[in-house]
Amino acid sequence: MHMRKIGAYLLGVFLLLLLGAALIHPSLLVVADWLGPVFGSSVYLALTMAFLMLGDPLGIPILLFIWLFVALLIGCIVRRRIGAVGVVLLVWLTMLPIMASTVFAIAENVPNILQGADGPMGWLPPLPSGMTLTSIFEAPIVGKFVKVALEALNGNMDRRMLVEQVIVGLVTDVALKPVLLVVGTLIGVELGRLVEKRGLNGLKPSPKTAPTKAVAMLLIVCISLTPLIPSVSGVRFGEEAYTEAMIGALDKKGRAYIGDAFADTSSTLSGMGLSGSDTDGLAAAVVISHSGVIDILRKLISQDSSLDEVTSLVNLLPPTFAVVVYLGVPEATALQRSVSVSGALSSTYGVSLSKLTSFSMQPGEGNQTEQMPLITLAFYQSSSDVGVFADNYLTQFRSRGGFADTIGAAVDNGRLVPGETLDSASGAVFAAGFVNVDALMTYLSIEDIPEDVKGTLGAFLSGSITFAGGVSFWDNGAQPTDGSDNFDFLDLLGTSTTPSYSPTSDFSTLLTFAPPGENVGGGEDVPNIKISTSVPLTQEELDAVYRFFEDMGYVVRVTQGAPSPDNFQINTADLTLPLKVEVTKTITGGETATVTVTVTNKDTEPMTSVTLDDSDSLLGYAEGVDLVSGDTTGTWAVIPPGESRTITYKVRIDNPGVYTLEPASLSYTGNGVEFSDTSNRIETVASRPFFLFVPFELTALTWMMGSQLLDMVTGRGVIIMSVITLGFVALVVWDGFRSYKRWRKPKEASVAPQPESGDKSEAHP
Repeated sequence: MHMRKIGAYLLGVFLLLLLGAALIHPSLLVVADWLGPVFGSSVYLALTMAFLMLGDPLGIPILLFIWLFVALLIGCIVRRRIGAVGVVLLVWLTMLPIMASTVFAIAENVPNILQGADGPMGWLPPLPSGMTLTSIFEAPIVGKFVKVALEALNGNMDRRMLVEQVIVGLVTDVALKPVLLVVGTLIGVELGRLVEKRGLNGLKPSPKTAPTKAVAMLLIVCISLTPLIPSVSGVRFGEEAYTEAMIGALDKKGRAYIGDAFADTSSTLSGMGLSGSDTDGLAAAVVISHSGVIDILRKLISQDSSLDEVTSLVNLLPPTFAVVVYLGVPEATALQRSVSVSGALSSTYGVSLSKLTSFSMQPGEGNQTEQMPLITLAFYQSSSDVGVFADNYLTQFRSRGGFADTIGAAVDNGRLVPGETLDSASGAVFAAGFVNVDALMTYLSIEDIPEDVKGTLGAFLSGSITFAGGVSFWDNGAQPTDGSDNFDFLDLLGTSTTPSYSPTSDFSTLLTFAPPGENVGGGEDVPNIKISTSVPLTQEELDAVYRFFEDMGYVVRVTQGAPSPDNFQINTADLTLPLKVEVTKTITGGETATVTVTVTNKDTEPMTSVTLDDSDSLLGYAEGVDLVSGDTTGTWAVIPPGESRTITYKVRIDNPGVYTLEPASLSYTGNGVEFSDTSNRIETVASRPFFLFVPFELTALTWMMGSQLLDMVTGRGVIIMSVITLGFVALVVWDGFRSYKRWRKPKEASVAPQPESGDKSEAHP
């Protein structure tokens, strides 16, 4: 009996740790891979224990299975109600010091990590690709506390409410575990007794059959788990208005851009499935999707040293997210109504939106702002990528034809969506949604708007406005491909057909521009800004446009009428563009990895004064990675056309997780002008501990942490822990020996002595 309890206890602890590691929620693994390089494997172990002990078993089915499975198994083994309940409660209590030891191990590293950090958030490593707020919010325990923290930061609850919510949530989830264990164990006891009565489990196995049955039980357990391991001109608008615009642009970095914008006042909120109370106070809603934009933002942030500490958080932005704005509506009501709005947005644009966070604010105080309403913003997110949203963001405009047709076709052929084809944009951002002007006008006085402005805006001062827009960019899109000085934006769209205006548009405009060169295009005959409109402009309006741009050094040409092929072409003869240069960064190897950064001159002109700097590659990793050998910088006087130069160095990776190495920086001179560029970011993965080894690692960690704590009190922590361990082992061995003797005694007693063949019993008369 004692042996069964000890065996059930050891098996219960082992299975809980094993199943927790094997079936841990994938989102928690993403967090472990992010923080592992800094905290080591202890963060993985801590998240495993947090998943087991702090997770909500009623909200996470796999967690409910783990606890009930272990409880049933213990009940079947012990088959005594009081004894089995005592064993499972001891198993649960054992989990507490194991979890505490993982937290203690992380806490020990915190001072060293913070000491080497630059700023309060400088200790955070770069986030792995694909890790966004979406994955964090989906993670059990972690997502819950992040949401609560955001609510508190946004002023949606005071500190007392925050503490109460955290404590109540923790206590509830932790306290559910022993309840589940007791219930599951009692059921297991009855099952075990039923099997015992039918003689199917061999309660008193002989020494020869015990190993066979243990292997069979382990095989059954493994087989049962396999399914589970697994974005004002002179025109006057009437009662309804539709506008369209296209923009083509080049910048001094050699990037090319295509943008579009559409607005329609004829559509209604009811057309999106919104009506009744859901629209009361609804000011606006917009869905935004992006790809490849994070790298540009990171470069801009990195130019400001005061923002260095948040560069690793930039890509937390979900790939697709939405913002819903209510005015003058109580916060709770606004949040409730926003759910219907997010559903309508999901249906209209083909993305599945879920709640992210929300906050409210009251602009200003005092008599001057008494009319300003309460503003509530609700944020939603989606895991849908930019391609899904790009296919749908023009849903309400494709029937208009004109520019919407052109942009839609460029989405269909993949040119505007990053990653679709070899000629696709390097990055893009798309947005769509609506503005409820009626809700805004509730707080704006129409009498304060000048009559000429009211006459111009017309339909835009009432009802609702549906809008859509996007911007796609190509990193080296400004490079001419045919030796011509004319850059044609139609090439980026993948079409040779000149776009036309929509027949239903009240105002259409096309704008193309390039930055001014030293000689500004060679004279006024070679404009670097071209504007085409569908409505005539007065001379006064034209003069205003000319003065505005000429003061900035641009040469402008404005035409009225349908766009011509020339409207999409910009002369780049006077614009010194970067050379065709490629900077690539790779990493190979395991624990000691080799990083190689190569710069290749693919132009016909030489690169001079070249500097390649990768010294910031390991930013964010104060712990877990070290430079072993090699040089992270390289300088060359010249790199001729067609040639490459390389720097190579080795790094040692100590901790498991995903290591994200920042881009290398390149500076050079081409055609007498200084340029800069960056390489790609790279990632390398150091494997987490295999889940089969996790129970042993947790046991060793708990033993070590217990020794340290006892050493702080007695100075003999290792000795005390060793004695406790040896005592436990001795108890198991002694109890095993006693059990063995009990098994043998009935067998010996069952062998009766046999009489000799010659003996005869006397007969009695």
